[in-house]
Amino acid sequence: MSGDGAVRLFQALGDATRLELLRHLRRGERTVGELVDALRCPQPKVSRHLKVLKEAGLVSDRRNGRHVTYALTGRRSWDPAAREWLALLDAGFPPEPAPGTRRAAVREPRSAAPVPVASPPAAAPSRPAPLRPAPRRRDMETHLL
Repeated sequence: MSGDGAVRLFQALGDATRLELLRHLRRGERTVGELVDALRCPQPKVSRHLKVLKEAGLVSDRRNGRHVTYALTGRRSWDPAAREWLALLDAGFPPEPAPGTRRAAVREPRSAAPVPVASPPAAAPSRPAPLRPAPRRRDMETHLL
């Protein structure tokens, strides 16, 4: 799983100015002039960073006369290799499947919150009480609560 699109995406995200531009674009479409005012950066610098974000597929532009408006794009329009890397990040980088096997759907493990066990009488050693998972409730009991 490689791809120039994934490299471009992560390189685009690797700059503080570009991250700040994305933060402003999360609020909606913005013109270059609005972004220049918000970042207090020279217009050529903002335009250069917007070009990198556009090449990475993170933003799109719309021209209206002399004004150019930028907006965030959706994940569906990103490069497939970039989407695959982001899915791996979301899943916590599960191990690679063995060659010839199918990849199972990644699920977050369900874990019950540990419940402390009551402390033994004072005569017992002063070690902390071990933790054990909460007992599982049947669906009907959970429904009635």
